[in-house]
Amino acid sequence: MAGPRGEYRKSAERRAQILEAAHVVFARSGYTGSSVNEIARQVGMTQTGVLHHFAGGKVALLRAVLESRDHGAEDVLAGRTGRDFLAGLVEISRRQGEQRGMVQLYKVLAAEGTDPDHPAHDYFVERFSRITQAVTAAYQAIAADGGLVDGVDPGRAAIDTLAATEGLEVLWLNGLDVDMAADIERLISGFLTAPLGQHAATSGPATDPSQVADQAPVTRSRQPPDHVSGRVDGNSDSGVPQSGARAGP
Repeated sequence: MAGPRGEYRKSAERRAQILEAAHVVFARSGYTGSSVNEIARQVGMTQTGVLHHFAGGKVALLRAVLESRDHGAEDVLAGRTGRDFLAGLVEISRRQGEQRGMVQLYKVLAAEGTDPDHPAHDYFVERFSRITQAVTAAYQAIAADGGLVDGVDPGRAAIDTLAATEGLEVLWLNGLDVDMAADIERLISGFLTAPLGQHAATSGPATDPSQVADQAPVTRSRQPPDHVSGRVDGNSDSGVPQSGARAGP
């Protein structure tokens, strides 16, 4: 008979399986077009079994899915400022090229979330606001060091960076020959007096992770397959929450 630790481990594994199934179902059918029953069938469970682990039902599953996609980005951006923070954005875009399922899931839910009555609406409103504030702060730090091109407004540069990131994801999902990391790095560099990858960040933590991110070769993302993979990594790095803040958003 399994002890408390064994039961806890089994429950955690089951939750992870349910969450993975929710990723797949939401990416395929969206939130409004899916059901708890469909998610339950994906893992060979009953609806009651799923609700045992996610008592809030489909809304609770949606919240868990949205939170899971932000954890990796938080790790990449933690403690970064200025050029180093922007280098982290490029690194996140690079990783997205290997996570088609999660990127597609996010786009489906973001589109649905434009409806004020959608349960994810507030999440996306707050999340985009946090992203814009964080990227604006990065450009402001660069401007303070004299590293921003004359006439560039940090707030507008942040909006352009976010818009380009979101748009490139859509183009990539639709099969266009884009390199999300290289293209976003080129856009960001256009706002700076020195290209982003030219030298280490002018600000950031004492142990400078941008030296790794900035010196990493930019590789072209492979074209995504025609259909969403049956497995979506719940620890995706696709997403850009504000450094040090939970992206709930």
